[in-house]
Amino acid sequence: MKNFAEIVQPGALEADACRDLAIKPTQSMRLEYADAASIDQLLAATGQRANLMAIACHEILAQLRPDQRVITSEDVHRSLHTERIFEALRGWDAMTDDAEACQWDRLAVYSTIDQEPFDFAALAARLRQHGLTLIGRAIEHSLARLELGFVLGRNDQGRYVYRVPLFRPLILRDAPSAKLQVEIDSWKSSQQQSKSPLDR
Repeated sequence: MKNFAEIVQPGALEADACRDLAIKPTQSMRLEYADAASIDQLLAATGQRANLMAIACHEILAQLRPDQRVITSEDVHRSLHTERIFEALRGWDAMTDDAEACQWDRLAVYSTIDQEPFDFAALAARLRQHGLTLIGRAIEHSLARLELGFVLGRNDQGRYVYRVPLFRPLILRDAPSAKLQVEIDSWKSSQQQSKSPLDR
């Protein structure tokens, strides 16, 4: 039903709340950060996403030596590149049961992961270069879905950026260009199969 309920856009945790999440538990255990920059590093890398902050803080504590009282920038860096963090970032390509919609999400991400910031026109041009017959509504819905899923956000100029900086190395380390080509080939194949014999 149209206008049945309000859509709530998930947002980042406020900076002060993120700092409390990082500092208060460690203070209760008589631990401290080496400097404020280490805490800022946590906020920036996680995009102030609450669950990522919580996981990173847990990973910091899990990796500390028993006699260690100071959390260094190296400790923070290690906590941000654990499998638990990357596992929490997965699932972005399966936000709906609609297989075709998920494919558009993958096409959007694999096409732009090395190009941010970008806009609708840049994404459309990139896909067109690969010979895709564009469906404007499908792209718009994909971008909206990726925003809702906290994958994409908008900068001050209204262009799309990846909200969680950690997301980009996760995708970039896994051959996005090759995956993009697989998705393009799959899309073209499905389009060809959907044509009637007379159209071929």
